[in-house]
Order: sequence, then structure tokens, then C-alpha cells
Amino acid sequence: MRGGGYVVDPGGDNALAIAFGLLGDEWNLWILDHALRGARQYSDWAGRGKISNSVLTGRLAWLTDAGLLDKVVFPIASARPEYLLTDRGRAVWPILAAMWSWEREWAPDGPAGLLRVRHVDCGAEFTPVMVCARCREPAGLDDVTASLGPGAQVARG
Repeated sequence: MRGGGYVVDPGGDNALAIAFGLLGDEWNLWILDHALRGARQYSDWAGRGKISNSVLTGRLAWLTDAGLLDKVVFPIASARPEYLLTDRGRAVWPILAAMWSWEREWAPDGPAGLLRVRHVDCGAEFTPVMVCARCREPAGLDDVTASLGPGAQVARG
């Protein structure tokens, strides 16, 4: 770990393993989901779900150590710390949006089946679509190729 978050150097830890370790945990995703929707203080999460105090405390610390949240204590004596999303934490948004979309399609009776995402500008309900950053054309499974980068030499395990 370096600089308040996991940094993956060529030949270092497997980036996917780190991502799955952070985002493969249901409580971490739940905390990040609520942070993206405005939760900032411990009580915001504690009041929204059946997460135990010890699990919430541990996950907030873990997400802070991983650089997804910043724990900020304001100088007011009675103020409680706030957990603010970092740029790395806000970058989880497209991952969550894709997961919600998948869940709405394949598990419509689950919690994401109740979630409706609307575009602020036009008001339309939408499902995320992956597009090429250069030409803005859709980039589905059959529209892309992939090659291994520098971390591919690292043993998986």
C-alpha cells in the first residue's frame, strides 16, 4: 500500500485480485453504494441497514485504508468524523451501475429490481452501455480485443 491506497506496480500484486478483494465483499459494496448516494457519517450507514457496529467499523477502516474513502474530522469539537468518497471511490460508480443492470435483468425480484436509475438531464430511465472513449460507439463483447499487460507475468493465486 502506498499513498492512502493500493497501488499496483508492474510485476507487483495482481490488480484484479485487489479489486475483487475490495469490491467482492457485499458490505463494502453496500457502504460504497450508500456513500455514492450521500452517506457520510457512521450514523448514515448504521441507520440504513442491518450491519453490525463491528462490521461497519471494520469495513469503513478497510475502505479508508484502501483509498476509497477519506476519514475527515472537522475542527468543531462535537463534530463526528465524515467518510468522504475519494476519486478512487467515485470510480466504483460504473461498476455498481453495471452490477445493478445485470441484477435487474437476471434477478428482477432482488433489491436491484426495485432500483430505477434516471438520467438527470432528460429524465429517462436507463441501463448503462459501455462505449469506446474515442469514437463513442458501443463496445460489446464482440467489439473488443484484449491483451495482457505488464502485470500478466505475476503468478495468480
